Amino acid sequence: MRKRKRKKTRMKTMKRIRRKIMIVNWIKTEVMMILIVKMKRKTILLKVMMKETMKPNHRILKTREENCKNDAEVIMRTKRNRNKTMNMFLNTVSSHLNSTTGVKVK
Repeated sequence: MRKRKRKKTRMKTMKRIRRKIMIVNWIKTEVMMILIVKMKRKTILLKVMMKETMKPNHRILKTREENCKNDAEVIMRTKRNRNKTMNMFLNTVSSHLNSTTGVKVK
């Protein structure tokens, strides 16, 4: 019997997200980084903490829109694990930022 090969879905989703994200503007302070991210005709304000002590899924503190809670889910189209979704979203945002502006998001 042939072994079934597992699909690399994570990379695909990452690429899919990266295509949809556009960072409009970013302001860096000592404590946090404020990003204005545009995706799928929606503009969100992300506040990314620069402290190491913060847990990864607490990185998004406040967003401008009320329906921001399911924004990361909207990009991913999965409702399986919200924190994982958020983390992946943040990872893509931070790597995108790093490649475009050279700013590392902790």
